[in-house]
Amino acid sequence: MKLNKWYIGPLVTTLFFSPLFPQDQPPAGQDNSQVRVCLYLGENPGFDPLLLKPAPAEGDTAINDPPGFNWLPEEGSRGFILEISRDPRFSESTELLEKARALGPLIPRDLSSTPVVVEGRFSWLVAGLPLSLHHPSFSLGRGSWAWRWRCVFPGEKLSPPSISRRFVVAERAGEYLVPPVKELLSRIPARHPRLFLRPENLESFRRLRQTSPAHRKLWKRIEATADTLLRLPVMEEPPPFPEGGFNYPLWRNYYDQARKMGQVLDFLGFCYLVSGERKWADRAREWLMALTRWDTQGTSNMAYNDEVAMPVLLNGARAYDWIYDALTENERAAVRNMLAVRGEQAYQRWWQEEGVYHTRPYTSHRTRLVNYMSQVGTVLYGEAPEAEKWLSYVIPLTTTFYPAWGGRDGGYSEGPSYWMMYFNYMLQSAFCLEKAMDLNVLRTQFYRNNGYYKIYADPWFTRQHPFADTGIGRYWPADKINLYRLATVFRNPYFRWRAEMSRPDELPVSETVVPTGVMSYFWLDEGVGHVDPKSPSDLPKCRVFRDIGLVAFHQDPADPQETFFLLKSSPYGAWSHTYADQNAFYLQGFGEALAIQS
Repeated sequence: MKLNKWYIGPLVTTLFFSPLFPQDQPPAGQDNSQVRVCLYLGENPGFDPLLLKPAPAEGDTAINDPPGFNWLPEEGSRGFILEISRDPRFSESTELLEKARALGPLIPRDLSSTPVVVEGRFSWLVAGLPLSLHHPSFSLGRGSWAWRWRCVFPGEKLSPPSISRRFVVAERAGEYLVPPVKELLSRIPARHPRLFLRPENLESFRRLRQTSPAHRKLWKRIEATADTLLRLPVMEEPPPFPEGGFNYPLWRNYYDQARKMGQVLDFLGFCYLVSGERKWADRAREWLMALTRWDTQGTSNMAYNDEVAMPVLLNGARAYDWIYDALTENERAAVRNMLAVRGEQAYQRWWQEEGVYHTRPYTSHRTRLVNYMSQVGTVLYGEAPEAEKWLSYVIPLTTTFYPAWGGRDGGYSEGPSYWMMYFNYMLQSAFCLEKAMDLNVLRTQFYRNNGYYKIYADPWFTRQHPFADTGIGRYWPADKINLYRLATVFRNPYFRWRAEMSRPDELPVSETVVPTGVMSYFWLDEGVGHVDPKSPSDLPKCRVFRDIGLVAFHQDPADPQETFFLLKSSPYGAWSHTYADQNAFYLQGFGEALAIQS
């Protein structure tokens, strides 16, 4: 049998690391299928490691009741049926399927169609699903379950059932119900603002400058930064790239200008939201109106240069929401039309490039768009008809497998540098959905454990940041704000400690490349009952991130003079920003890097 670099990683991790170093909360019924998959791959030349694997996997234990489900569609399918049963033989299947046929079509009309749910004595069947993703709106109950799916083709012809996979809902699983998309969308406010804040809470939010000393102090720093941005000249539409090979310096120049443009829109729009002072809205309007005059099919098109297109889309939508009442109806219409075109370009990218995103999610920029489009769709819902479609795609993504870069152990396969920016946007997206729809997507083990990845695999005193692309920009303040947010959500004192140890000393306000500073104000939690930091010195000295094939050995993860050792053998291979460095290691001691990622 031939083995290659892609699956030696999970084989080594599973066989050697997993039994030796159990987590402090090991998942019951740990799936050993990684070994079986590894052995099978060598005899299956058609296997595609970039396809998302069905989940829950055989033997998984779910900490949520119910878990999210994802599987692979067949070519030509127009709908899907999900079956979940206590009986692995699915003896009620025929009866439930007939009931579903009587209640509604098996092929949904669109992405927001409400599925047909049929309950048996010990089974559930969900029909009329538009995607091969679903998080049910009903509880299952603790114990053992089996699940499988069918594809529905034109004429409501059905594929044979898939193989069944067994999983367990843990005894202490928390309830996590996801209502139908239509119901979730109905919760979005009809008025503005909608993003991270509801209209009925605007006045109390504005009073925080007076009532909260911590917010008052942070506001002064934000206002001082915004003052410097008032004088920045409006960005001009980038000219076409010259003929010939890729011109990196010119591309980078446009990249930096677009990032600064996004920062201007964020800060000016936010300052108006907080203060109501027209000087902020007036200048933000000038920027927005200039963007509406750009050619949406030209050099800022998503396909031409997405690093310019994405800030126009995201930050343009944020500014539109925050200064909405300072715009005329004609100005609103111009911004809406521009954002609708650009949002549709982003949406089509999920379906046209590199395969459908929800079956091939291991791409960096399309993953970033999930976070952007949750915000843009929320801002434009009910005002641009396309927004319902965008959100109807985003909601199943974020409540099932997302993000694909890590799993139950909280690891992040794209490495600590890309974690800073991308995880910040994930948290923003989750915050957006929570405030607008009362949907909390931060309930999975990935989010619950992710802060430990930063404590063990990227300690604050590390000299290097293996094992993926690093040094990509001045994003370091995102460490603090991300971990601060995780500490608040999960009431975790260790995460708060790691946030306190991150630069800068205070919560960040302005960053030179990625504008996350205003989120500090939204997430500030210094009132009664806030989480106090606690050193991780009393945590276990080793932690295994099986999801990304990484093990971290420490003497004391709180001591900058300690010796620590990281070893990687990853199931993620070398996709996107991950390196082809299977079985690589990093050793640091006495504050110095001793054996490095070269």
